[in-house]
Amino acid sequence: MKRLAEKTDSAPEAAQGDGQASGLDLVRSLRKLPRVVWLLSLASLLNDVSSEAIFPLLPVFLTSLGAPMRFIGLIEGSADALSSVIKLVAGRWSDRGPRRALVATGYLMPALARAAIAGAPSA
Repeated sequence: MKRLAEKTDSAPEAAQGDGQASGLDLVRSLRKLPRVVWLLSLASLLNDVSSEAIFPLLPVFLTSLGAPMRFIGLIEGSADALSSVIKLVAGRWSDRGPRRALVATGYLMPALARAAIAGAPSA
């Protein structure tokens, strides 16, 4: 009976300590991740930041090149539709095929597209 009372009395303290302990366990487990995971995470972060930086500016850039508003709407809509189709096909393909090639291509294509946008002549 004495042991049961000790366990019952210490339960709230253990619950409070579990939040801190689980946070420390999370940090420790993150430190043990392989270097490749950290590199891919960094590449994904930089890719997302650059995408979020360029998308609001793309219509302004295309307008400065002389593109009409209808054309810009067509480009934006086509890009979203194409993105959805590519995600569907690439998802099925990655379940069956070469994941490394898909990951490398997935990071290489947007980088090349941004380089092409940067190298486009201004009007």
